[in-house]
Amino acid sequence: MTEEQLRDYYEEKTDRLLTELCIPRYFKGFSYLKEAIVGVLCDSRFPGYVGRSIYAPIAERGGTTVPRVERDIRHAIAAAWEKGSVTLLRDHFGRGAGAAAARPSNTRFIRAAVKALCAGYARDPQLTANRV
Repeated sequence: MTEEQLRDYYEEKTDRLLTELCIPRYFKGFSYLKEAIVGVLCDSRFPGYVGRSIYAPIAERGGTTVPRVERDIRHAIAAAWEKGSVTLLRDHFGRGAGAAAARPSNTRFIRAAVKALCAGYARDPQLTANRV
């Protein structure tokens, strides 16, 4: 699988995950989260790249500021936490997930999404067949 195909795969899977978590696509935070998650998945420095440094390239590409990217991502995570499936949130974020629990930080959310997508990649039979 080429790097471009892998990026496309991760973009599709990330899009699906964020949608399942009830983050509206029209939120700017949806696209920023997607870009951050796919960036971490495709970056050779993973997992050390997850953190504040990930916002600057997203802000630059989006023509906005780092604080706005952070805020929009927080807003998207809040939507998932308030409206998302408690079962699905618990699957990815542990037993304390859901509307009653404190929502995760942006970094923790991105790391959990990356972990979930990596686990899905390892179990995907189509991709496993292509690795050999």
